[in-house]
Amino acid sequence: MTAPPSASARYRDVFGVPEFRVLFALQTLQAGGDSIRIIALSVLTFEETGSSLMAAVVFGAGTLPYVVGGALLLSLADRVPSRRLLTAFHLLRFAVIAVFALDAVPLSVTILLLVVVGLFAPVGSAAVQGRLPALLPGDQYVLGRSLFTMTAACSQVAG
Repeated sequence: MTAPPSASARYRDVFGVPEFRVLFALQTLQAGGDSIRIIALSVLTFEETGSSLMAAVVFGAGTLPYVVGGALLLSLADRVPSRRLLTAFHLLRFAVIAVFALDAVPLSVTILLLVVVGLFAPVGSAAVQGRLPALLPGDQYVLGRSLFTMTAACSQVAG
């Protein structure tokens, strides 16, 4: 006896899950915002200092800590409940952007804040990815992951 064929998952099914829609919207806003933020800060740094080296340092400060945070902090995604972790991460990001909006932040503080957010970024991403299998069963999970991958790639290209 064989199991009846199951219908393939569709993107409509994936977006029919309310919590997935929220996570997808947050990830999309985060990816797009991060791309714009790092480019804008690099350009502002170059305009202020006239130094392409400092602009590159600011750009690197937003991306290089991701590697260190992934190596040292990623286990937090397994030990802390995902909602609590994501809330804390997004509040940290909000606070850093609020500080940047003050427009009176010295370059050294800007670099430090970018490093702090970069350290915790992989933890936030892991919490989202860890939540997907519980939200999206079977083929829906594959489609959900592909949506996150496409969004990240598009935001990097657009940035």
